[in-house]
Parts: sequence; C-alpha cells; structure tokens
Amino acid sequence: MTDDGRKAFFTTLPGILSGVAALMVASTTLYFGLRDRARQNPVTSTSLVAGPSVPVTAASTTTANTPAPAPTVSLETRRQQAEALAGEWFGAMREHDVGHLVRLAETPYYFDQEILVTRASIADKYRALFAQKPEMPEGLQIQKIRARTLKEMKDEGESLERDRIFHSLSLGDSDWGIEVHIRVPGHDGDEGMMMFARQVDDQLKIVGTWD
Repeated sequence: MTDDGRKAFFTTLPGILSGVAALMVASTTLYFGLRDRARQNPVTSTSLVAGPSVPVTAASTTTANTPAPAPTVSLETRRQQAEALAGEWFGAMREHDVGHLVRLAETPYYFDQEILVTRASIADKYRALFAQKPEMPEGLQIQKIRARTLKEMKDEGESLERDRIFHSLSLGDSDWGIEVHIRVPGHDGDEGMMMFARQVDDQLKIVGTWD
C-alpha cells in the first residue's frame, strides 16, 4: 500500500476503529508483560528514587541537625549599628518612649550615678527623668556620632582601666563606646555625651550613658 493509501485508510471510520482496537490489544499485552516482570523482579520504591540505601550513622544525624553558623558581621557593619543605636536612643528620648528605651538597654545599666540591675528599675528611672524634664530642648541637633570598640579607645589613649563605673558594667574589648556631639540652642559650641553598648545575642544593647 502506498503512503497515500495509508493516509486514506486512517481517515475512514473503519480504519479508525481498527486502529483503536489494535492499540487496545497492544496496550493490554504490554501491561500484562510488565506486571509479570515486576512480580518476578520486585523493586522497592525507595531504591528507584534514592538509589542504594545508605546506613544512617550518629555522625550523619548530627551533621544534618546542626544549624549553619551565623554569618560573621564585619567591624564596619557593627560600627554602623552602634551609631544607629545612638540615634535610635535619642529618638526614643524625644518621644518619651520608656518601653523602647528599655528594649534598647541591657543590665547592668549605668544611669545617673547608679548601677541598675533590673529592667523595671531602668523604666522607673526614665519615668522619673521625664517627670522632672518634660521636654527636650527645642532645636537640639546631633552634630556627630563616633563609635569605637573599647580596644580602639584604649589604643587611642583612653584610660578606661581606672574607671570604677566602667568596670562594674563588665565590658570587653569588643564592646562599644559611642561618642555623641549635640548642639543645644542658646549654648556656645557643641556638648558631648558618651554611651556604652554591649553585644548581646548578635545585637548591640546600651548599658549606660555619661554626660
């Protein structure tokens, strides 16, 4: 039969029915052939998907359950965080947001000649401060913020070792001192204050402020 003859055959109804019947016979034969072969050679679904089984050892279980180490934060990134922390503290002071100020803090905390050891006492001190000084001076501006590690401060000649308050805060060389220069309307020149921050669970927390 020529190619044209084959095409004509499959376009007629009898040809279509014959083709469907032949396909059903072939499919049935293939199905039973594969079923019999599967019965003779059983294969588990695990081996088909995962390949040969691998014994689970204590070492492999430990590795799977061990969390990946946290990415290392660079010194300059940490410096930017310290400077942003100082700005956040001033914003909370302006808004009299005691809750936010407490969240920024970590004990032991130096406040107005005292070492505070509870977060409740920090909140009480801020409330008392705001009761005495209801508003920050209008037009107060931050002129400069400079954050340094305590090691950098010592290398630059700061005599922190002889500071009794500093030692009571249990700060280390990798913690931070943040120098803030502010300008108050009606005052000549800039005024400065100092705050210290400790790293706690990969965050910086304020542990005290000095005028």
